[in-house]
Amino acid sequence: MEKMECPHCGSALTGGVALCGECCREINSQETGAPKQEEEKRGRNNIYVILAVFLVVVGGAAFLMFTGLLPTSLRMGATVAIVNGEKISVAEVNREVETY
Repeated sequence: MEKMECPHCGSALTGGVALCGECCREINSQETGAPKQEEEKRGRNNIYVILAVFLVVVGGAAFLMFTGLLPTSLRMGATVAIVNGEKISVAEVNREVETY
Protein backbone atom coordinates (compact mmCIF):
# COMPACT_ATOMS: atom_id res chain seq x y z
CA MET A 1 0.00 0.00 0.00
CA GLU A 2 1.10 3.51 -0.74
CA LYS A 3 1.77 6.03 2.01
CA MET A 4 -0.17 9.21 1.31
CA GLU A 5 -0.90 12.44 3.11
CA CYS A 6 -4.23 14.12 3.64
CA PRO A 7 -4.38 17.17 1.35
CA HIS A 8 -6.34 19.05 4.04
CA CYS A 9 -4.45 18.41 7.32
CA GLY A 10 -1.28 16.61 6.20
CA SER A 11 -1.72 13.50 8.38
CA ALA A 12 -0.53 10.11 7.10
CA LEU A 13 -3.05 7.95 5.24
CA THR A 14 -3.00 4.40 3.95
CA GLY A 15 -4.07 3.64 0.38
CA GLY A 16 -7.76 3.18 -0.37
CA VAL A 17 -9.25 5.26 2.45
CA ALA A 18 -12.19 7.56 1.71
CA LEU A 19 -12.05 9.71 4.89
CA CYS A 20 -9.14 11.17 6.81
CA GLY A 21 -8.90 9.78 10.36
CA GLU A 22 -7.72 13.11 11.79
CA CYS A 23 -9.88 15.79 10.16
CA CYS A 24 -12.73 13.49 8.95
CA ARG A 25 -12.78 15.12 5.52
CA GLU A 26 -13.43 13.18 2.34
CA ILE A 27 -10.34 12.19 0.37
CA ASN A 28 -10.49 12.16 -3.44
CA SER A 29 -7.98 9.98 -5.32
CA GLN A 30 -7.17 13.00 -7.51
CA GLU A 31 -6.15 15.03 -4.46
CA THR A 32 -3.74 12.38 -3.14
CA GLY A 33 -2.19 11.68 -6.55
CA ALA A 34 -3.24 8.01 -6.65
CA PRO A 35 -4.14 6.89 -10.21
CA LYS A 36 -7.68 5.75 -10.86
CA GLN A 37 -8.32 2.22 -12.02
CA GLU A 38 -10.43 3.53 -14.88
CA GLU A 39 -7.52 5.58 -16.22
CA GLU A 40 -5.22 2.56 -16.03
CA LYS A 41 -7.79 0.41 -17.82
CA ARG A 42 -8.23 3.08 -20.51
CA GLY A 43 -4.45 3.18 -20.99
CA ARG A 44 -4.33 -0.59 -21.49
CA ASN A 45 -7.21 -0.41 -23.98
CA ASN A 46 -5.33 2.25 -25.96
CA ILE A 47 -2.34 -0.07 -26.27
CA TYR A 48 -4.57 -2.84 -27.63
CA VAL A 49 -6.17 -0.48 -30.16
CA ILE A 50 -2.77 0.73 -31.37
CA LEU A 51 -1.54 -2.86 -31.66
CA ALA A 52 -4.65 -3.89 -33.64
CA VAL A 53 -4.29 -0.96 -36.06
CA PHE A 54 -0.59 -1.75 -36.53
CA LEU A 55 -1.35 -5.41 -37.30
CA VAL A 56 -4.06 -4.46 -39.80
CA VAL A 57 -1.74 -2.04 -41.62
CA VAL A 58 1.16 -4.52 -41.74
CA GLY A 59 -1.15 -7.35 -42.80
CA GLY A 60 -2.69 -5.19 -45.52
CA ALA A 61 0.72 -4.19 -46.86
CA ALA A 62 1.85 -7.83 -46.85
CA PHE A 63 -1.30 -8.85 -48.72
CA LEU A 64 -0.81 -6.14 -51.34
CA MET A 65 2.83 -7.17 -51.82
CA PHE A 66 1.84 -10.83 -52.12
CA THR A 67 -0.81 -10.10 -54.74
CA GLY A 68 1.57 -7.86 -56.68
CA LEU A 69 -0.46 -4.67 -56.33
CA LEU A 70 2.22 -3.06 -54.18
CA PRO A 71 5.68 -3.06 -55.78
CA THR A 72 8.40 -4.95 -53.96
CA SER A 73 11.96 -5.73 -54.87
CA LEU A 74 11.89 -9.07 -53.07
CA ARG A 75 11.10 -11.09 -56.19
CA MET A 76 11.60 -10.67 -59.92
CA GLY A 77 7.96 -11.43 -60.77
CA ALA A 78 6.73 -8.44 -58.76
CA THR A 79 4.33 -6.03 -60.42
CA VAL A 80 5.85 -2.66 -61.28
CA ALA A 81 2.77 -1.11 -62.83
CA ILE A 82 -0.75 -1.89 -63.98
CA VAL A 83 -1.62 -0.48 -67.41
CA ASN A 84 -5.14 -0.96 -68.77
CA GLY A 85 -5.69 -3.72 -66.22
CA GLU A 86 -2.57 -5.62 -67.30
CA LYS A 87 0.24 -6.17 -64.80
CA ILE A 88 3.77 -5.31 -65.90
CA SER A 89 6.46 -7.23 -64.01
CA VAL A 90 10.04 -6.31 -63.11
CA ALA A 91 11.34 -8.92 -65.55
CA GLU A 92 9.38 -7.36 -68.45
CA VAL A 93 10.70 -3.89 -67.63
CA ASN A 94 14.27 -5.23 -67.44
CA ARG A 95 13.93 -6.92 -70.85
CA GLU A 96 12.67 -3.70 -72.46
CA VAL A 97 15.47 -1.65 -70.88
CA GLU A 98 18.12 -4.10 -72.14
CA THR A 99 16.93 -3.75 -75.73
CA TYR A 100 17.62 0.01 -75.67
